[in-house]
Amino acid sequence: MTVLRTLRCGITALSLVVCSTFAVAQADAASALEKVKSSGEIQVGWAEWRPMEYRDTSTGDLKGVLIAFAEELAKRLGAKADFVEDNWSTLPAGIAADKFQIALMGITEARQKVLDFSQPLYHVPFTVIVKDSSNLKTFDQVNTTENSIAVTTGSSTDELLAGMERAGKLKAKVVRLKDVGGALLSVTTGKTTAFASSIDDLSQIVKQQKALRIVDGSFGASIFAVSHAKGQKDMNEAIDKGVSAMIQDGTVAKLLVQYSVSGSVAGAE
Repeated sequence: MTVLRTLRCGITALSLVVCSTFAVAQADAASALEKVKSSGEIQVGWAEWRPMEYRDTSTGDLKGVLIAFAEELAKRLGAKADFVEDNWSTLPAGIAADKFQIALMGITEARQKVLDFSQPLYHVPFTVIVKDSSNLKTFDQVNTTENSIAVTTGSSTDELLAGMERAGKLKAKVVRLKDVGGALLSVTTGKTTAFASSIDDLSQIVKQQKALRIVDGSFGASIFAVSHAKGQKDMNEAIDKGVSAMIQDGTVAKLLVQYSVSGSVAGAE
């Protein structure tokens, strides 16, 4: 009888611990938005990607349309954006580990497995640059078995090309490199045929590196949105409300023009 009573007490205690742990986890998820409002800050993960988001070396200030979007969204959530620098390949892990709460990035199949996304903000086409001396004029000419395309690991571009690889639509070899500088060096030295990224990113690059040229045509577009941890219903609803308002009142379109981004407002195509 004593053994049975002890066993029951043990089970009851264990149940209380499990229920208590579950309740705390639920409370944490449910209070995500309250934490932002009470602190007055929301941590935003970002990674160098000119001209979308970067640090001005002369002033130390963060610039770019993604930075502006994050600051605008933070205001609509009643908070100030606190930017945390990271890397494109580790941004999703940073959100999952609560290193920061949100990040603006392209929606991809891989990222959707570990993150939730807001409704889309804007779409932007992706293509490649090659040496200006190259006889390659279009993306279709680049996309052959004898050519290779450099890309930064973990970027939206990487995900787009990976999808094409899986679908059998990419003939050129993909060479994944750590950063843009290394990828551009691989093109200028002839180690790879081309470098792939957004049309705006590439436009900035060719202005500074006259030996490079953008080819005609694209291999798709990336849909940019606000990402955050899964299971945060209150945060998801608040972010969607803010994004929707930014689109409806013309803020998204205004910022795209202000930062000379060639993308189009989501839903306005």
